[in-house]
Amino acid sequence: MPKRHTAAEFREAVKHLQSVAGFCREYDVSFDRVADIDSSGDSELVDATGRFKIRVWSGCTLGEMWDTLIHESAHVLDWHPYTPYVRDHGPTWGVRYAEVYCRVWRVS
Repeated sequence: MPKRHTAAEFREAVKHLQSVAGFCREYDVSFDRVADIDSSGDSELVDATGRFKIRVWSGCTLGEMWDTLIHESAHVLDWHPYTPYVRDHGPTWGVRYAEVYCRVWRVS
C-alpha cells in the first residue's frame, strides 16, 4: 500500500505552492488537510471577494497530494471577479494548470 503524505509534507507543499503559484494579492487562499472528503480534494469560492478554500484528502499519497494542490490552484487562478466561479476544466483552466505545474516543478 502506498504511503500517505504527512501533515509536515502538506505544510511544506503549501508553503512552496504559495510562493510560486502566482495567486493575486486580492486572493485569500486557505488550505486544509481533511479526512472526510469524497475525492482527493476540492476548491471552493467562499465569498465574492476572492476568498478560497482548497481541501486535500489526508489519505492520499504525496504524489496525489501535489496533483490535487496544483489542480485546485488552477481553479482558483482561473476565477475572475467579474464572472461567476465555474469549476470546469476548460481551455483557460488548462493554461492555469500548466502554469502552476511548471512553477511548482521549475519546468521552463
